[in-house]
Amino acid sequence: MNNWKKKKIIGCFFVLMILLLSFIGCGSNQKETAPKMEYQVGESIIKVSKPAFLYADDKKLLVADTGDNVIYEINDEKKWITSGTVGKKDVYGFSKGGYLDSENEKAKYHSPYGVTKFLEGYAVSDRENHVIRYVTKEGVVTLAGTGTAGLLDGIGKESQFHSPAGITTDKSGNLYVADSLNHCIRKIDKTGNVSLYAGGKKGYADGKRSTAKFDTPMGIYCDNEQLYITDSQNQRIRMIDLKTEKVTTIAGNASYYEKSTLYAGGFLDGKVEQARFDTPTGIVVKNDCIYIADTGNSAIRKIEDGMVSTILQVEDESASVYPAKPIGLAIKENTLYISDSFAGLIYSIPNIQ
Repeated sequence: MNNWKKKKIIGCFFVLMILLLSFIGCGSNQKETAPKMEYQVGESIIKVSKPAFLYADDKKLLVADTGDNVIYEINDEKKWITSGTVGKKDVYGFSKGGYLDSENEKAKYHSPYGVTKFLEGYAVSDRENHVIRYVTKEGVVTLAGTGTAGLLDGIGKESQFHSPAGITTDKSGNLYVADSLNHCIRKIDKTGNVSLYAGGKKGYADGKRSTAKFDTPMGIYCDNEQLYITDSQNQRIRMIDLKTEKVTTIAGNASYYEKSTLYAGGFLDGKVEQARFDTPTGIVVKNDCIYIADTGNSAIRKIEDGMVSTILQVEDESASVYPAKPIGLAIKENTLYISDSFAGLIYSIPNIQ
């Protein structure tokens, strides 16, 4: 294996570790003004610990922070904890995660990763606890999962997940979870019933949802009757049509590393069937445009009219520019918000097309 291929494998491993591991920081339960920082792209830079995925609606921007193990709300360049409490620091100076259903100011998470609107509150994928939590003004309860990693359908706490990541809601109020290390998409209806919706065997295959295969799906976003998924280790963007229940690849092409079953990341704009990604993670849709956090390429990509283009990329990762490793995306009005887990930042690009 030549040096270039070794470097690519090491780079892919590094990015995957960022996605799968928690790095813990510190925070405050008090509302505070985010510090101003020097930056070269975007606006409204906000410092957090290790942000993962974002959720935005007309009123709120929420951040699942895997470092502080809390859910932050951000508004007017200020941040405050809306759910969770920062754990005590360990001997290395990192905050400890926990698991506790309680009032919002007392509840504990361990690497909360995704957040979305659900019923009268929000659903959170609590990644290291392997559960889905339900957050309202009254507090936090466990919606689904036993707290032990596994793949098991059932009602609420009878079910099991393995490192759930992205989470989204359809127009009927059902939740869909990118159950990353089970390599599948799970569905949770409004009664709490958990079922395997698509995938379940590691690999790459389109077709019926019952026979389709994924490899570490991370981001998921519902737009109308379509679920858009970042299939991170297959280096592709997938879609599930909720009406036809068919899984298709809508963008991305990749080849295996030499003598390996691991797809190599790459970088190429152009037609969707030829474009290349490197560990795509966050995803959001607006006005028929699909925006992707292409984590391994330190880039934000866009799919529109059958073409993939790059709207932002850091070419020199040794420089103090962002996004170093973009993870989550959300759109509020016409502003695209980006979470950068490596740099510990939330920043925005206004007036997206």
